[in-house]
Amino acid sequence: MKTPLSSSLSYLYEFPIDALKIVQSFVAVGTEAGRNGAIVSAVIDMGKNLHQRVNAEGVEDEAQLAFLKDHKCPEGQSFLFSLPLNAVQMKVMLGNGGRG
Repeated sequence: MKTPLSSSLSYLYEFPIDALKIVQSFVAVGTEAGRNGAIVSAVIDMGKNLHQRVNAEGVEDEAQLAFLKDHKCPEGQSFLFSLPLNAVQMKVMLGNGGRG
């Protein structure tokens, strides 16, 4: 039996959640040309209104990044930004102002 959406959304208040993650499949489909990205946009807005961090994962191309920036998504993660780094590499990158 499927859980009603309103019941699922109530968990945002019941659990100690401090961040919403937009999974790669929504980022990819929600930002394709010809799609309006309503779900992605709604999750970003909902996170902001609930004072939660919002992170889009799997940002694969500049068009997706532009869509997320246009909708003021505050965080993103993917190989588009950087390959995985260990702590030493990350410290060096941050010491260079984020320029690898």
